[in-house]
Amino acid sequence: MRSSVKKSIFAVLLIIVVIIIGSMIFRKDPPPNIVFIIIDTLRADHSHMGDDVAGETPALKKLFKNNSAYFGTSYSNAPWTLPSISSMITSKFPSEIGVVKRNSKIDEKFITLAEVLKENGYRTHGVITHIFLKKKYGLGQGFDTYLEKIDSSDNNLFSVTSPIVTAEAIKIIDENKEKPFFMFLHYFDPHYRYVDHENRSSYKGPFLPDENEAKKAEIIKENLFSQNDLEYFKECYRSEIRFTDIHIKRVIEKLKEQGLYENTLIVIVSDHGEEFGERGTLGHGQSLFDEQTKIPFILKLPGKFEPSVNIRPSFSNIDISPTILDVAGINIPASFRGTSILDEKGSETIFMEVNEKKYDTLYNQCAIVHKGWKLIKDFENNKFELYDLNGDKPEKSNKFNSNKKMFFSMFKILKRYIRMIEDNKHISQKTNLTAEEKKKLETLGYIGN
Repeated sequence: MRSSVKKSIFAVLLIIVVIIIGSMIFRKDPPPNIVFIIIDTLRADHSHMGDDVAGETPALKKLFKNNSAYFGTSYSNAPWTLPSISSMITSKFPSEIGVVKRNSKIDEKFITLAEVLKENGYRTHGVITHIFLKKKYGLGQGFDTYLEKIDSSDNNLFSVTSPIVTAEAIKIIDENKEKPFFMFLHYFDPHYRYVDHENRSSYKGPFLPDENEAKKAEIIKENLFSQNDLEYFKECYRSEIRFTDIHIKRVIEKLKEQGLYENTLIVIVSDHGEEFGERGTLGHGQSLFDEQTKIPFILKLPGKFEPSVNIRPSFSNIDISPTILDVAGINIPASFRGTSILDEKGSETIFMEVNEKKYDTLYNQCAIVHKGWKLIKDFENNKFELYDLNGDKPEKSNKFNSNKKMFFSMFKILKRYIRMIEDNKHISQKTNLTAEEKKKLETLGYIGN
């Protein structure tokens, strides 16, 4: 009798052990939370992306230190917000989705990152602070909640949004601790108009907050700014970046406080850069030079990834969504043009384009970056520019006439991309802008449409 009882107990214990071992073998790691942060207008050379860069994002650099984080640079596929971020979330070039003008929108036929994540069980939340990211432009597709923290009728040109975005992000984290979430945050403050948050500047000139706005717009449009004005812009721009850096830090700290940081994939990137007189102008949207298209990139992988994971050295906006899905263990849609940056077999060539009017000039250009060289095709002026990015980082010495061998090699690749764009070009639906929205865009430097 005792023997049979012992056998029964042993059998039960054996079953329990088998169940435990089986669950350990077949148990899947929980899917990572995903935090995707875009810092508007942040140039690569004004951030801490790289050990030897004295940038303006010390909080982020310190927070991610000693973690499996990659600090580097990427390229935007367009030098202004709407086409750039549209490319990020659809993994297609701007012309392929027809988002190249200020009234373009993403058609519902195109799959977005948020839609894919929602279909795979994620709660999807967005907080945005730019008119171009409103639902009316199609960027809200796939989100459970999409907070537009901007008032188009607000004429306070120096409004500050970073604290608002971070406050909403903290709420989202608090309310989504039990199920994987995707959080898309857009920080607008480094975009013109600038605020000197630390009040460090001794500048006295036409661009102080209380000066005439029409006069400011005219100076920028006609490129009549002085060197003193430029230095003031740069000083305020750096102040805006430091201010934004502090508020993003609070989001990361909240993830740590809630015990979510370790299993969270974090991507931090910009939509485009900013020109400060390098070509005689201010702003963005008018060229494909590095000051407008080279952007910072941070990738903090979930804890299961080793810090030594291989990152492809050359990539752009269209590769961000595939990378996020790859890390999350989700199949990448066949419609996505880009590839995960963890895939070393991805393209070595970056393609970018702009086809929009600013002030009274149409900028219609495309370019490729390939193995340290950049070739720009200007359709309006029917000319080429060729630059050695390793030997000429400021892109001041056009090698079009002096290095024909390299030009023809690059042009062969560029023609392939132009043909591909022509074959896949999409004419998108248009969105109607209100009078208030048009006025707001004018104050932000988007003039001449």
